[in-house]
Amino acid sequence: FFASIVLFLAGLVLSDRAVPLPDRLRQDIEASLSERLPDGSVRIGALAVTLGRDLAPRVWMSNVSLGDTGGGGGAVLNGVSARLSPGSLLRGRLAAVEVRLNGAQVTVRRAADGNFAFRGAGSSSGTALSLPDLIAGLDLALTQGPLASIQNISAERVVLTLEDARSGRIWQATNAVLQLRRVENGLTISASSDVFNGTDDVAEVQVSFSFDEGTRDIGVGMRLVDVPAADIAIQSPVLSWLGVLDAPISGAMRAEYDSDDGLARLSGALDIADGSLSPAGGTEPIGFEEARAYFDFDPTRQRIEFNEIAVTSETLAAKATGHAYLTEVSGGWPEAFVAQFLVSDVAMNRPDVFEAPVSLADAKVDLRLRLEPFAVDFAQIALAGDEATIRARGFVAAGEAGWTVSLDATTESIATAKVLEFWPVIEAPVTRGWLQSNIKTGLLSDVTAAVRKVPGEELDLGLTFDFAGGEVQFLRDMPRIEAASGRGVLFDRVFDLLLTDGGVTADTGDFVDIAGSTFRVPDTGQRRAMAEIEIRARGRVPALLSVTNNRPLRLMERAGRGIDLADGFGDVTARVTLPLKDGIDADEVSYGVTGQFSDVASDVIVPGRRLTSRGLALFASEDEVRLTGPVALDGVALTADWRQPLGDGARAAGSRITGRVALGPDTTAAFGLALPDGLLLGQTSGDYVLEVKPD
Repeated sequence: FFASIVLFLAGLVLSDRAVPLPDRLRQDIEASLSERLPDGSVRIGALAVTLGRDLAPRVWMSNVSLGDTGGGGGAVLNGVSARLSPGSLLRGRLAAVEVRLNGAQVTVRRAADGNFAFRGAGSSSGTALSLPDLIAGLDLALTQGPLASIQNISAERVVLTLEDARSGRIWQATNAVLQLRRVENGLTISASSDVFNGTDDVAEVQVSFSFDEGTRDIGVGMRLVDVPAADIAIQSPVLSWLGVLDAPISGAMRAEYDSDDGLARLSGALDIADGSLSPAGGTEPIGFEEARAYFDFDPTRQRIEFNEIAVTSETLAAKATGHAYLTEVSGGWPEAFVAQFLVSDVAMNRPDVFEAPVSLADAKVDLRLRLEPFAVDFAQIALAGDEATIRARGFVAAGEAGWTVSLDATTESIATAKVLEFWPVIEAPVTRGWLQSNIKTGLLSDVTAAVRKVPGEELDLGLTFDFAGGEVQFLRDMPRIEAASGRGVLFDRVFDLLLTDGGVTADTGDFVDIAGSTFRVPDTGQRRAMAEIEIRARGRVPALLSVTNNRPLRLMERAGRGIDLADGFGDVTARVTLPLKDGIDADEVSYGVTGQFSDVASDVIVPGRRLTSRGLALFASEDEVRLTGPVALDGVALTADWRQPLGDGARAAGSRITGRVALGPDTTAAFGLALPDGLLLGQTSGDYVLEVKPD
């Protein structure tokens, strides 16, 4: 008999044949395993035994169903191979040392609260367990009962399906490989697989678990390759901020669970490939080339510590460190994050927006990120520089119609060039160009800027500022305004500049005060923007005539007169309208000049005669120059209305003076009229017309 057993065993070894076991024995094994496995039942389709070349008996099972007692299988295993312990067999016990699975279909359902339930093909229910409970239960099953002797479980060709109740998404891991090992203080589990998410994209995932029987702590490690950001975002509330990205992510994460408080720590290093910020709705995505994020999560404080966030695109590069708190938690998931970041090494290169690349050393940002609908509220943005600190606040939101932007910024003092550096070239470009060309030096103070963008409309920029100690040039051919102070306002596409102090040095060497002058662009959005300039000038008459003799007015030049027409003091207002462009034609300029002259004296208006006046009114247009008022001509009182035509031939045409003159002996004597003595007695007045021709 013994020889027969030996020959039988030798035949098994040499033939490598599996010997089917009786149905009665199969049923007894099913019943024994069903009794000992927690919350489960076991069904075995077929059962056989073989003896390996190492003389270790192996049991082969096929079509094995593991599930709860309600009838649904937790998993369907195509084939199971168990290497039995020869020593245990000699002692009358059936104990497996190693188990190999070949082909399995497992469905995992994750409830909205994050717990997991398992079911197999054809089942409809399963017991919901948290991840720590699931690992601890598996360890318990492998330390007690018929599975206690198993040291290693491996599986190949596993199909694992994850159904997520919260998102309604389904993922499927195909051709998965799993490995479970008993170690000295617990067990380790590793799995790797390709993952399909219902699209054409395929990701790679490797997961490892470690369980410490002494502390009951669990460690989870994960490596990712090209997993969509949206798929990662719905795996954990901590990662939900990734849901606004449309990009593949690779990297690693590690979680630690303790036996009392659950999740103790979550850390990750994520490399984000070419993608975009793509909130839900009709907003246009904001693309980037690559990004990365290194973070640690403290569950006690509900705080994510970002050791680094970096983003690079064709037009932007930036780095940041900081932290974020999970807030407005509903159902275990945050609806918002409140964060503080220190942003550094910012470099923006947008030729379509900025005239030159813009760089920032440091920016402190306090914000709240709301996920649905997407919105970022900036409580504070502080840009610190060597010359100025800029503070801003506002919000950016995404809606069905597009992006909405509202930002307000202030600074106490800043160089003009720095303002222009941040001024988009596409917004009021003519006004921007005028400021760049005509405000030469000086600091801007009390600066406020506002940026608004609503869907379907163009960007709107508002700006107010004071300036002092600068140099301003209203018109290219006019003298530069010295020691200029004033205020500028850009609002509702209208730009106004008011000069509260400053003046120009005329060609005569005299100083002309032009405080109160204004410069206005009534529509900065026009491609061919027009400027309305009002110059208020006070000074000596020759100096004023010198200033108004520059282009585009050229009053005295067009009158064929010199700036020495008269002496005295004047207060003049010149209103000029012209296009803001290079190469202005004369017919594109319109102007009008009004003013008051006092203490006037002239030996030029009427050659050979001295004209004086306590006050004259000045009027000038494109057609003529006019002086009116009471005068004295060689001491004779009269009223005068002097008109000088402008334009070609003006000097040859001369000028005309009309008015009323007092008639009497003094008049005839002053004018050298040869009348007989006594011919003219008393006083009267009469109208006169005086034609003044050049020599």
